[in-house]
Amino acid sequence: MVPIWILEREGIAPDDRGLQGLVDFTLAWGYAESKIVPIIDPPQRSLNLQGFSSVIPQGNFFETNQWIESTFAEYRDRYFLSEGASNRFAGLRFAERDDDFKNEVSATFADQNPSSQLQARTVGFIAYRLRNNLFHGNKSLRTILDQQGLLAASAEGLRGLLVGLEPRLNPAAG
Repeated sequence: MVPIWILEREGIAPDDRGLQGLVDFTLAWGYAESKIVPIIDPPQRSLNLQGFSSVIPQGNFFETNQWIESTFAEYRDRYFLSEGASNRFAGLRFAERDDDFKNEVSATFADQNPSSQLQARTVGFIAYRLRNNLFHGNKSLRTILDQQGLLAASAEGLRGLLVGLEPRLNPAAG
């Protein structure tokens, strides 16, 4: 198995999960992108912040589900303190052009009772930033290993998004 081979080559003893969070997140992202990109309006080649915003518009039609709720709670604990954004929030590296999305995420974290719609948008936005940072950011294996729990939770959040979007992804089934 490639993850164990990589860890062995780096002299790192694999724990029980190895790089499973990374594997789960990467697979979940690829699957989510393949399902969501075809329904994005206006059409796009890949899933990004604008794409999530398009398929999960503001409002309150998104069904609450355990995956979104638990991932949102984990993100809130990680990125938000009672007095505002934590230092880790800056590590998401929202681009300046993405200030509207960044502000929405901050406001959703500050809201004591955000709608399931806003929670879903936040999960999508942060999952996108994690994906971008994973592929374009620090490639340190130690950093990736330290984020296994976050990546695993993000994979579950992507599952929740797909479940919530099912009526739009597969209208014939509804």
